[in-house]
Amino acid sequence: MRKKISILIIKEPEGKMWSWSISWGKVKVIGIFLLLLFSTFLWIAFTHGNTVYDKMKFKKILFENKRLKQEVKKIRKIEHQFKQFKKELIKLATAVGVKGLEERIKFPQVKLEPNFSQTLTQLNSTFLLKEEKVSSPSFLPLRRIWITQEFSPSHPGVDLAGKEGEEVMSTINGEVSFVGEDSILGRVVKIKDKKGREILYGHLREIVVQEGKNVSRGEVIGYVGSTGKSSAPHLHYEVRINGKPTNPIKKGG
Repeated sequence: MRKKISILIIKEPEGKMWSWSISWGKVKVIGIFLLLLFSTFLWIAFTHGNTVYDKMKFKKILFENKRLKQEVKKIRKIEHQFKQFKKELIKLATAVGVKGLEERIKFPQVKLEPNFSQTLTQLNSTFLLKEEKVSSPSFLPLRRIWITQEFSPSHPGVDLAGKEGEEVMSTINGEVSFVGEDSILGRVVKIKDKKGREILYGHLREIVVQEGKNVSRGEVIGYVGSTGKSSAPHLHYEVRINGKPTNPIKKGG
């Protein structure tokens, strides 16, 4: 016997009845159809949303290009006016017997991009290269980040909560410049790279790298602990660029 779903409607007070039955197989077919319809709707909405977002980014780039072109026109105009002024000034200098003025008066060199239609990918790539040279590493030493103490002038790093024994990873490609003990930070590892960045990892329970070893970004260098002056397991994470303490956690993306 096939399973059916029946719906019975009774109208009061006349007592009229309406019944409607549908097989369980048809219910499954209708359910699958509705699921496919809903999935299609979600896909269309997602695709449309991405398209709108891309259009907005493209318009923003076009607007920026237009602004840059206007700035270039202004610079060209000023440069032309400067050349005219230079000619008049040289004439005047020659008339009063001053020589060699032409070589000493030069318009400042302004580097202009030959192609203003850079794609968003090119612009983003340029930004990332610049960011990598001057700021803290974007890679983080723990898989989950929970800051228990922020960076400040009196605390030249951040404290990151972690579980005892949790893996600590190198955030840069570099050489281990120091492995040892500190009265406050406990077991410490320092790693230096060729860009002038030195990263310090403190309060480690165990260290698994040796001084002088080259390490890669993402490589495990030790484990979270509570050595030194510490009330609970955590990692003290410090970044110095050319010797200057820098906030390791960049705000606002």
